[in-house]
Amino acid sequence: MSKTLILLIVLFSCCLSIVLSSMPDRPPLVNDSHDVLIYQKRGSWILSGQQPYRDVFSEYPQLATYLFAIPHVISNFLDGGRTYRYVFSLMMAICLSISTVLIYKLRPDQKYLAFLMFLPASVYFTHNRYDIVPSLFIVASLVLLFKERFYLSIFLLAISVMFKWYPVVLLPIFVSYYYSLYGRINWIMIGIFLISIILIIIPTILLIDWEGFIIPYLYHLQRGINKESLLYLIIAVFRYFGLYRAKVESYFVMAFLLFQFAVPVLSVFGKVNDKSKVIWWSASSILCFMLFAKFYSPQWLLWIIPFLILEARSQRDIIMIVLFDILTYIYFPISYGFSRGNFFAIFIAVIAAKTGFILYFFFHSFFKVYRDIGFLYKSS
Repeated sequence: MSKTLILLIVLFSCCLSIVLSSMPDRPPLVNDSHDVLIYQKRGSWILSGQQPYRDVFSEYPQLATYLFAIPHVISNFLDGGRTYRYVFSLMMAICLSISTVLIYKLRPDQKYLAFLMFLPASVYFTHNRYDIVPSLFIVASLVLLFKERFYLSIFLLAISVMFKWYPVVLLPIFVSYYYSLYGRINWIMIGIFLISIILIIIPTILLIDWEGFIIPYLYHLQRGINKESLLYLIIAVFRYFGLYRAKVESYFVMAFLLFQFAVPVLSVFGKVNDKSKVIWWSASSILCFMLFAKFYSPQWLLWIIPFLILEARSQRDIIMIVLFDILTYIYFPISYGFSRGNFFAIFIAVIAAKTGFILYFFFHSFFKVYRDIGFLYKSS
């Protein structure tokens, strides 16, 4: 990709962000201020001189909480108010641009498919959420992994974990890829990953003690099942047929928690010996994590769409990505209001369709690598 094209992508993303931020918040078809206002509150500690987590509650990992403070610092030099929204969304737009360029670089052919990152839901959740940031660090870590710059790659993966926890499922795959290439476990990679995370979290522990540090972790562990998850759909079926019991729900929650990490564990026994398999195993791991989570959020689209784009080879693959993105936009913000109204059945139908897409993508990815799992099949 030429420098001119890179510059055009960045300029387009930034101009689009400014235009979108200038549009009304209601209805939330372009701007969804709910989460951005939460980010604004979580990052407000930077202006008051308070301590994050201790004085200003945050349910997010350390680097995310620090990230939310950056727009405050910039907008404080301007006029405040809605400036936070403009600055935040511009930062996310730049991340989207860089992600697109890196995906373009990673694709072996049909490089134009990288521009699927600009589909409606992907742009919407880039504009209104921060999930594009860990997604960017993951894509960057893949670029470095394939260049065999393993230590810097694993460092960026650790950085991504401290924005959102889900990238931890990729650690076994990165380590297995090295093992497949060189026939040994690279303990230094694992050490860099752990030390990087420790160095990021230790200031928080020292400043607000251990009990304060675990607040965001306890918050997420205590969250209930939301209506957008596969687990909710299964329990709803049990209720419909009169099979629901309180113990059934607790068993399902525990089983689903274990299933979330099943694919990364299986990857340890597989042959992750080329770039395509790294992509397939990574996509399977993230999709499995999404599928079996007890709550689901629509912005998780940004976790997986880079991998779906990197996987895409056929016209059907492209169509499925486009449909999944459009369906996600229909799910939120369009149909989400139905979850509290008289058209709840429509919302559930959309959620069921969304879950069907995730199942399709999961099996599409996993079927490409499951025969490499040593204790299930003999190595070919």
